[in-house]
Amino acid sequence: QGPAASLHELDLLESLRLARELGSSPRVRLVLMEPGDCESYGLELTPEARAGMPGMLAAARAEIAALLRADQA
Repeated sequence: QGPAASLHELDLLESLRLARELGSSPRVRLVLMEPGDCESYGLELTPEARAGMPGMLAAARAEIAALLRADQA
């Protein structure tokens, strides 16, 4: 795969690589959910994904709080 033709085509890894090349190394934390079914697609969350969202939001909030505390230290 060649370079992105526009900024809209950058994926996460390309964005981080570009930031590093430009002299920035942002701290990145990912909060992810593993797909239970990669064959079905839809616009709505599955019941399982919906049930997992409160935990993901709590994890994201905890990571943000930790980053903010580290910035203040």
